Parts: sequence; structure tokens; C-alpha cells
Amino acid sequence: MKANRSGNIRRWNLKRWRRGSLVVDSTIKIFLVGVGLALLFALASMRFIRMHETQRMMGHVDELLSTVESAVRVACFTSDVTLASDVASGLLNNRLIAAVNIKSGDRILAEHRRTGAMELENNVVHRAVSSPFGSDETVGEIELSVDNAFIQGQAVEYSIMSSVVLMLEVIASAWAVALVMMRRVVGPIRALSDRTHGICISSGEHVIPPEGNADNEIGQLAHDFNQIIDSMNSLLAAEQTMREDIALNERRFRTLVENTPDIIVRYDRDCRRVFVNRAYCRETGNPVIRVLNTSLDDAEVWLPDMPSREYRRRLQQVMDSGAPDLILLEWTRPDGRWVSHDMYVVAEYDAGGQVIGTLAIGRDVTERKAAERQLLHQASYDSLTALPNRRLFNQRLHEEIARAERHRQGLAVFFIDLDRFKEVNDTLGHGVGDQLLVEAARRIQACVRESDTVARLAGDEFVAIVAENGGIDTLERIAQSMVAGIGQPFHLGQFNAFVSASIGIAIYPQDAGDTETLIGCADQAMYFAKEDGRNNYRFFTGGMLEQAQQRLQLAGDLREALALGQFELHYQPIMTITGGQAVKAEALLRWRHPRLGMVPPDQFIAIAEETGLIETIGAWVFREAVLLAKRWNALAGPDHSRQISINMSPRQFAKGNGDRMAIDCLRACGLASSHIAIEITEGLLLDDGRDITGQLERLRNAGIEISLDDFGTGYSSMAYLKKFNIDYLKIDRSFVRDLETDPGDRAIAEAIVVMAHRLDLKVIAEGVETEAQQAVLAAVGCEYVQGYLYARPMPAEQFMAFVSQSPFTDNRLTRQRADGLEGEWLCQE
Repeated sequence: MKANRSGNIRRWNLKRWRRGSLVVDSTIKIFLVGVGLALLFALASMRFIRMHETQRMMGHVDELLSTVESAVRVACFTSDVTLASDVASGLLNNRLIAAVNIKSGDRILAEHRRTGAMELENNVVHRAVSSPFGSDETVGEIELSVDNAFIQGQAVEYSIMSSVVLMLEVIASAWAVALVMMRRVVGPIRALSDRTHGICISSGEHVIPPEGNADNEIGQLAHDFNQIIDSMNSLLAAEQTMREDIALNERRFRTLVENTPDIIVRYDRDCRRVFVNRAYCRETGNPVIRVLNTSLDDAEVWLPDMPSREYRRRLQQVMDSGAPDLILLEWTRPDGRWVSHDMYVVAEYDAGGQVIGTLAIGRDVTERKAAERQLLHQASYDSLTALPNRRLFNQRLHEEIARAERHRQGLAVFFIDLDRFKEVNDTLGHGVGDQLLVEAARRIQACVRESDTVARLAGDEFVAIVAENGGIDTLERIAQSMVAGIGQPFHLGQFNAFVSASIGIAIYPQDAGDTETLIGCADQAMYFAKEDGRNNYRFFTGGMLEQAQQRLQLAGDLREALALGQFELHYQPIMTITGGQAVKAEALLRWRHPRLGMVPPDQFIAIAEETGLIETIGAWVFREAVLLAKRWNALAGPDHSRQISINMSPRQFAKGNGDRMAIDCLRACGLASSHIAIEITEGLLLDDGRDITGQLERLRNAGIEISLDDFGTGYSSMAYLKKFNIDYLKIDRSFVRDLETDPGDRAIAEAIVVMAHRLDLKVIAEGVETEAQQAVLAAVGCEYVQGYLYARPMPAEQFMAFVSQSPFTDNRLTRQRADGLEGEWLCQE
């Protein structure tokens, strides 16, 4: 390729020399221009020379007058005609003079004219003749007529000769310049040109300038030409390298394109496939020959689930806007595997910036999409029961409400809560509890249609959407079937479990018009179903909403109750059953509301726990009770130890600081820990986490006794008695109420006392109201009693007055009636 280029340059140069050398042509032009300038200069100078010659001859006439001036002066002074005639004749001998006229005053002394001379105007020379004695007196006049024809002829002749000579000199100079140019410039340039003809650029040859021209412009020209040769060699080498690199990169690119796992396909302006790689053929199962130059509408090639019209529209949008696009294509591979590919589509341009098509690069994202679908399923469905979760349920409920509004139909929301599920979960284990939830979900689903939605909100709470229901009767049948289905025994491997369901039902649009309110109404109805004894259902009513609002108002008032001093502690004595002495007491919280009066604890304790106020209120209760215990023990003296029981909620232990609060308070108040007992419920024992166990152990190590309240009402209290260090068991009032008439209750009370004594525990009976009840309890060995038979709960000062009396042995005398409400609950933090 380089040799061909060198040959082309050589042939081009030879052709130019045959056509004529620029330098030779320039030299000839210089010579011709010199000749032309010589002619123009000669023509221009002829007139100037003629005028100059005329002036010169006229000056010669003045010289002649000066020569004969003295003789003419004498002739005029003397009026010598002969002398004047001789002077005139002598002047006529000069060819310049055509006539002579000498006057002395009015007398003509001589008047001569050459024969054949013509008198010409404006060519006469006059001169006055002065006196020979030097005075200013004029004695005569001489007049010479110049031969103009002779002068002009002489001037023309002289000018022609001078112009010819000048022209010859200029031509000679131009010729000399041309010769020098030919020798010093044309010759070396020709030699340089001849030397450049044989140069082969590809061989790296250089031009050597002609001798003597290495340092002048010709040498510089040769140097520049050699630099051009070097530059061309460098460019040719770079071009060759670039071509090799392009070829190498093309091979690499083709290797990459053909072996990449990503799909690569190029479309033209008409969305026809003009290039596909092996991955495309492998993933789609179509050979290249079938794919190339085919349209997206070709049914034999098109496989993805996206309609070809939509895909064409997306490609066209990329070509029109120039903005890239990411398109998800999914299809079934030839091996039957469903695959997903993200196709990144960009516009392709030609050199002029015009869009010529699109390039689509597709990456296999099957695993990622499967993971996303799994995450979406996990985000929308409960992992245990596979039911929709709260998020998906809210979405479907919103859709069902919109559909019901369009079609003017109703729907109902069932809020289902499993009763006593936590007891099953804690006693039989979480694995068994999970099995129960799965089976409960199946039973609930069996009670509704497939088109209805059943979801699990959290824990043991389920919800169901029943659309297009047939009225209250239909909803009642569904609720009854759910209650009956959940009430059946659950056979879970080697265990049998029994739970029930409390169901609340809210109807759209009668009860609420939006999702949150509708769910809240169903939740409220479920709450009332639990209060009615569980294992039943309730429809939402306006009264429930009113009670919920009152509950909300009560929660707001509860936040200010402590700061405003509305809480009071009442104390109910605990008597020894044998001596009737008040050796213990239980501190009970009361809320004196400024508008509602005395609010029962069962109406605000749960609210305090839900809002977190129980911690602050519980700390206040504990401190007040400790201070009263300190006063009581100071009154009783060092020989008689008195103890106040303080109820603590499981919420006070939940954050791991219930024990610290109690111990720190005792230290701050300076009271011995033996004067305080803490009452807990069986629910706290069921939460047998390491932290709860540790807190109870730290309380006992600090000398604080533990009393288990409401014993016998729990699901599995006996199983936990041996796991915890308990000091007292309190028999629940439900077993004491019918001791006189119900042999079963008597047997249970006796069994509890015997079991407690076997475990080295003391027993306190609650709700003792009759002497007969006292007698039975004394007979079975109960140590302490508490109830209206002895005293109602009373304010602190009244209690101090009560215990300051001498010990009473006659129980009838201790039937004090203190103001307050029946009920026992300590506020908890």
C-alpha cells in the first residue's frame, strides 16, 4: 500500500514537469514582464527626452546671444550696419537660428533669414542691448528666430536613440535576471524535483538538496520535504497499527459478543433484527438464519410475553427521544425454563448523528426476579400460614370497598382473636403453637368463600373480608361456623389443644366508610365479645364506639391524673386467721376523677399499661406504700413486723427494671425489705424468660417476699410453682365465694392449701365475707384471710387509725366499712 502511494506521487510529479515547470514559467514571465516594462518605460521616456533636448538647444541659443552680445552692443551704439550684418550672417551659420533681426532704436541694422526656414510662433528670442559704457541706457535690440523644425527633428532623433538604448539595457538586465534565475533557482529546483521523483516513501529515503543549496531556501525545501516524508511514514505506520488494532479489537469484540451470556440484538429503523449473538439464539431457541432481518411481528420468532406491538412502541420511543429504556422480557426457554431478561435499549447513530436503529443488551435476571417475587410474597403474605398479611389485607380491603361503592353493595370485616392461645404457646411450645395457627387459618378459610379474603394480622389475630354478603343472617352463620370450627379440639401430634375464638364484625357502609375505621370497629366488637365471656361473636354498634371514645378520653385524662394528685392508695388489712390480728395489708390504687368520681381499677389499669403510664404510676404507688409501711412499723414497734403487699404489673418487669425500682425505693426510704411483699399474677410466671426469672431472684435475694395473686384462675399455674421461689399463694375469691355450699370449691381450696404447705408456702384467702367461710379456711389450714368480713379497703389515715387499735379477736367487731370501691389492683408502671 505504501509503495503504491509512492508510485502515485512520482507519476503525479512527472506529469507536472511534462506539463511545464512552475519555476520555468515564472522565470519566463519575469523576463516577459521586464521586456514589457522596458517598452513602456521607453515610450514614456521619449517625450521626456524630446522635451529635454528642445530645452537644451534653446539654452544653446542663449549661449549664442551671449557670445555676440558685445559686437551687437557696438553695432547698435554706432549704428554700424556692416558690423550688425556680419553678426547676423555669423549667427545664421548655426542650424538652430532661422532668422536674425538687429535694431537700434527704430532703425533696423540687419535683418537676415535662412533660405527655406519657416517662421514659427512662440520660438523667438528677444534681448535688449545696453550701452557699451555700462549705463542702464538701452541702445538696441536683437531678435533671434529659432528653427523649430530642426530642433524637433533633432529632439525626436535623439529621443528615439536614447529610448532604444534604454530599452536594450532593461531587456539585457531582465535577461540577466532570467539567466541567474534559471541557473541559481530553476536549475536547483529542477534537480530537486528530479531527485524527489525517485524517492520511495515506504523505504524511508530522503531528498538530498543540489550542491551549494543546502543552506538556502531549496535546502530548506528539501528539509521540509524530508520531514513530510517522515511524517507520512509515521502516519502510514500509525495507520497500519491502527488497522491492526481495529482488526484485533474487532476479533476481540466478536469473541466477546459471541461468547457473552448476555443477549445482544440490534434493530434497524423498522424494528427488524439485523444482528443477534449466540446467547440470543440459545435463549430463544431460534437459529440466526431464522432471526436475521425478521420483524417483531414474526410469530415464528417472537417469544416473550410482552405483546410485539408494545415492544415495538418502546423501541420506537427510544429512537424518537434518544433516551435509553429498560424493558423486562420474560419467556419460556426451549428447555421449558421460565426466564426473565432486563433489556437495556439504547439508540444507535450514524456519523451524521442520525438515528439508524437501536441496540438491546439483555441480562438474565431470572434468579433476581424470582427473589423479588419471593420478597414480594413475603412482604404480602404471612410466612407461617401463607395467608395475606396486614399490608396485603389493607390493600384488598381498600379495593373491595371501592368495588362495593361502585356496585352499591355491602361487605363485612370479621376480626377473629384466638382465646387463651398464649397459654398453649407457652405450655406446649412455639412449634405446637405454630401448628395450631396453621390449622386455625385453614378452619377459618373453610368458613368463607374462595373469593373472600382471610388474613393474619399478628400473633393469633385473623381478619376476613366477606364481600357481597347476603345480610345479617348470612354473617351470623359464618360467625357461628367460625366459632364452632375453632372450638373443636386441635390434634397437634401427641398433644391436644383447646382454644376458642372471639369475633367482632363490622359492616360497610353502615359502621364505617374507610379501611382503618372499619377494622377498628371490628376490633372494638371483638373486644366486647371477649368481655362477654369469649367463644362468641359480636356485631359492632354505636354504643361500642361511644365506649371506645370514652376509653380514649379516659386515656387522655389518665396522663394528667398523677400530676393533679387524683390518685389515692387504699389499704385492705390481711388478718391472721387464728388471732384475728392485722399483720399485713394490700395496697390498692384508686382514681378519684373530678368528673366521673371513683373510677374502678379495671377501667383504667389496662389503659395505663397500653399507654406506658403504668411505669410512672407504679413507681408512685410503690413509694407511697413504702412510706406508709414505714409509719405502720414505727407504730407497731420493733417487736411486731408489719408488711404491705404491693401489686406489680408484668409491664413493670418487661423493660428489665422492675426489681431495681423496688430495691432503690426501699433504700431511699430507709425501710427494711421484709416489710414489703410484691404481688404478681400468673401471667408473669408464664413469661419465663431469663430476665423475668433474674428479676424475681434479685427481689428475693434483697429480702422482698413474693406473693402469687389470683391463684387457680390460670391455665397451668401449678407447673410453674416449682420453677420460682414464691412465699405466698393467694386463693382467688372465685373459690372462696361458695365454700359453704359447693363441695368442689371446698376441695379445691383444701388442695391448694395442702399443696402450698408441701411446697413450704403460706396461703392467703381473698374475698372472705362470712364467718362460715372463715371457719372452712381455718379448718383446711389457711394462714391469712382478707375480705369484707374484716374491713373494706380504706384510705391511709383511716387505715392507720384502724391498725392503731388493740388487736381484735372478735371478728364481728372488725367489720369496718371504709369508703372506697370493691376491687383490688395495684397500679403498675
